[in-house]
Amino acid sequence: MRYWLPSAPLWLLAFSCALFITALNLFVRYYGEAEFWLAGLKIAALVVFILLGAGMWFGASSRERTAIHGSVTHEETKAPGRTA
Repeated sequence: MRYWLPSAPLWLLAFSCALFITALNLFVRYYGEAEFWLAGLKIAALVVFILLGAGMWFGASSRERTAIHGSVTHEETKAPGRTA
């Protein structure tokens, strides 16, 4: 949170987080609801990252040559001095 609020005192940020968690735990129904929606958000983010990774893997990026597509040739992987 210091990234977004650099001028806020650290004790105030910690206190606000502790207050939020305590208030959420006081009301079990809201805790369950928050857990449900945050778990759904986590799954959605995971699916998005998997799709982005698959898109980059199969060449959907704007660069012509990526680290996955042919950056190391077969000749570079041979041991020095070997011909076979």
